[in-house]
Amino acid sequence: MIKTGNISYFSINESGLYSYGKNSKKMGSNSVEIFDALFSWLKDRPFPDTSPWEDAKTAGKKGIIYCQDKYFDEKNSAYAFVLWKSEIKGKDKHFYGIPANNHDDVVIFDGKHNGQDVIWGRPCYYIVFPKEERIVSIKFDDSLCDKELFCDWVSRVVSLRAKKFPYRVVEKNDDGSETIKLKMGDRLAHLRFEARLLYNPSTFASFKKFAKDVTGVVYKEKISLSAGANDRPRWLELFNKVIPYIGVREKDKSRQVYIEVDANPTAEEMQLAFEKHLEAVGSDEEPSMDLGFLRSKGMPTIWANDYRVKSQVTIEKNTGIFKSKELYERVLDDVKENIALGPTEEVNLLDQSAVSAETTNTEVA
Repeated sequence: MIKTGNISYFSINESGLYSYGKNSKKMGSNSVEIFDALFSWLKDRPFPDTSPWEDAKTAGKKGIIYCQDKYFDEKNSAYAFVLWKSEIKGKDKHFYGIPANNHDDVVIFDGKHNGQDVIWGRPCYYIVFPKEERIVSIKFDDSLCDKELFCDWVSRVVSLRAKKFPYRVVEKNDDGSETIKLKMGDRLAHLRFEARLLYNPSTFASFKKFAKDVTGVVYKEKISLSAGANDRPRWLELFNKVIPYIGVREKDKSRQVYIEVDANPTAEEMQLAFEKHLEAVGSDEEPSMDLGFLRSKGMPTIWANDYRVKSQVTIEKNTGIFKSKELYERVLDDVKENIALGPTEEVNLLDQSAVSAETTNTEVA
């Protein structure tokens, strides 16, 4: 059976120790140290012990994340992870379980394991290139992609569990308990690990070219039709009152709403608007909102989300989930060029010299 995986790319924009307070600044450490400590902690650790959360109560609604499999490529200094997001509902043909007595085995939910100690859930596939500050996620029909939860898992493991992290300090309390702190020298610090969707910097350099043709700015957002009355934006309530006769199909769960504003922005203003949009959707694999520039003379609208870096991979796989090394070796050649793209936050978007060649793996939707 041929399986198609959608690959998303992320740029690690915050990684290391930061000071406390309003004017928090980076104090030290980096992604290389973070993943070295994390991988060392995972080594030879049983599957049920790979979560930094003690139980479902401390994890909350987001669920517990475990590490089902891992791989380190010394040549490229890259890490591959098969994480496991625990779930208790949605048991269908794409729902898997890991038996407590055999953590290397993966079973499909078929009703034959009722009463047995099985951790049900779905796999999440990630590859991390710490030196390049890149994260790659690969999502198949039977897997999940939750980049926010991945970053949270990394932060919690390194902050609370990874003894090899050189800034971790354990202090004894008078009652015999222990308090874990992170310190840079004598100063207290906290760990941040965050990433945003990667955009191809070559697309930004065209602002100067088409700024003269822009006639307006358009904002679109996919809104849920099931939101409660108190959860709806005020402008949407007004929309429903003014145009109540424009209905939707019964099966529709969402609706696209567009707001257009006449404008003739300069290239500098377009750059600022684009950057603000990237900040707003920077962590969403499938953003529900988009920003566009309307153009004259029938020219197509320029949508920001069309320029995120993404690609696909097809792999023959009969049953079960992928092992970390297996998937890493299969997609490595497909992602190498996109990994080399410069981070968007360091590119002068209006500098024509900043243009880098687009790769064959990059899709423009």
